Amino acid sequence: MYSLTLTHKFDSAHRLRDYEGPCANIHGHTWRVKIKIKVDELVKDMVIDFKDLKNAIDKRFDHKFINDQVNYNPTAENISKDIYNMVRKLYFGIAEKGEDKIMPIIAVTVWESDNASITYSE
Repeated sequence: MYSLTLTHKFDSAHRLRDYEGPCANIHGHTWRVKIKIKVDELVKDMVIDFKDLKNAIDKRFDHKFINDQVNYNPTAENISKDIYNMVRKLYFGIAEKGEDKIMPIIAVTVWESDNASITYSE
């Protein structure tokens, strides 16, 4: 089994909807994302290109106001699930054998601070 791990950072702002407290105001974070993908077989001699993962995250989130980019309340929990879905779609977009034959195990951890993180996986 192959296990890819990528840790990446991006800067962006957001505000939480339907929340009582300071996070209801616009504020920024240097977010850290850790992506883990485990597969039994390689596609084109790779699990997935690190560059493709970083570019997909940056295109959607880096130096953006997240509320303008998504249709959900941008909590760390929801962002981790969004990135998970992005990674899954990207992986299956390059997998030649099809979704029914190569099933990756994917986990995405998102930190909004050094001490607070959430992991999403299926």
